[in-house]
Amino acid sequence: IRPHWREPDKHTKLEFARLRYIRSRKIWKLYWQRASGKWEAYQPLSEAPELQTLVKLIDQDQFGCFFG
Repeated sequence: IRPHWREPDKHTKLEFARLRYIRSRKIWKLYWQRASGKWEAYQPLSEAPELQTLVKLIDQDQFGCFFG
């Protein structure tokens, strides 16, 4: 969530990552949003048993998929 670029008193909400828990496999999956709006599995690591592993990948943003 950040201030709108034209109207700073309003806020915009932009999704940049998606995390899903697959209960049957007991894993978390990580997706990033392409410029086209489509969600794609993050590579090189799109799934992990621990949520924190994928959150660290988002924070590092090695390939500029999440924060540009």
